[in-house]
Order: sequence, then structure tokens, then C-alpha cells
Amino acid sequence: KNMWTICSSVSKIAAILFPPACLGCGKKDTALCESCLLRARRALDTPAPSVKSYYSFRDPLIKRAIHAIKYYHRKDLVALLAKAVGHELSEELSSTSAPWIFVPIPMPRLRKYLRGYNQAELIAKELSYICNIPMRTDILFRKKASKRQVRSHTKHERLHNQKGSFFVSESAQDLLIILVDDVATTGATLTEAKAALLRAGAKAVRAVTLAH
Repeated sequence: KNMWTICSSVSKIAAILFPPACLGCGKKDTALCESCLLRARRALDTPAPSVKSYYSFRDPLIKRAIHAIKYYHRKDLVALLAKAVGHELSEELSSTSAPWIFVPIPMPRLRKYLRGYNQAELIAKELSYICNIPMRTDILFRKKASKRQVRSHTKHERLHNQKGSFFVSESAQDLLIILVDDVATTGATLTEAKAALLRAGAKAVRAVTLAH
């Protein structure tokens, strides 16, 4: 059993003993209440025109929620954060019949094993359900375990850190791809993934994240 299996069992027991409460206001029986999410700050900009981010990562509630998903196995928060993003994106895509697909940003294999899941994949799965658009996890892969982005301070360092991090396992020829991740900071990860997909023949690549 890996670490996630143990943490998952502990989480299930904790959920029974301590029913969920809103991360923002403490309201019972919900991990994030609608009122708190409506008050959360929206992202005012993004790292690139091709990136769409919904919430501001500077909002304390959003930052706390995303950290809880990434580091404390709070997968129950994913659907709640992805809901507003998915509905807005669904409306935007409804005006076109183009066959877009969601592709989550992959994690290094060891990191995914230790955590037990890839949060970008969970978000993409939720968006796939809301938008009725397929998700593919067999196209984009990590080539190497790059240095953690939180330790790379400047945009130049982050771009250099992600250089050559991805490979495309099969032809992406003519695919219309929406990359999915939790947070876009400088956009270095999304930029490198996009470049790899375009080199492999993708027709167009854009991205969506929960926050920036």
C-alpha cells in the first residue's frame, strides 16, 4: 500500500467522526459553501492570452483550498472549485462545434505515487463531466522530474526549469487541446507543455486553471 491508501483510510474515518465544514466560514455539511465561493476574488489576468484562470490565487480562501487539495488529500474540494470554472467554460465552448479535448498536466511519476493522485487530472475529470468534453491522459507525459516550481523564483528560472519536461506519447496531429492545471503562476509549465504538443502536430492548444 502506498501513502495515499493509508491517508485515504484516515480521511474516511475523520469524515465520519468530524463532518465537513466550510473552509471559509465554518458552515456545517459542506467543504466550501456557495456564499464563500461567490465572494472569492476572480483572476484579473493570466500569464498568456491562451490561458484562462477563474479565481485569484491571492484570495486567502482559494489559496487555502488549493493547498488542501495538493497537500492534504482534500479531493472533496475539487468538484466545488471546478463547478464555476466548468459552467463558464461550457458556455464559451457551446458556441463552437470544434472537438476540443481536456489534457491534464501530468506529474512526475514518483510524486504522483507518493501523493496518490494528480490534482490536475481530478480537475480535468470534473471539467470533462460538466462540459461533456473527453479527457485524455495518454497523450502528454513528464520526461523528467524537474525542480519544484515553488523553489524557482523568477519567470526566467521557471521557464528554464520546465524546458524539455514533456513528451507526447502518440501523434497529437490536428487535435484541439485544452490543458488543465490547478494554478498558473508564470505559465512556464503550460508554455512548455503547449510547445511539446504543437511540435507533435496539435492544431491548437489553450489552457484552463482554477487560479492565477
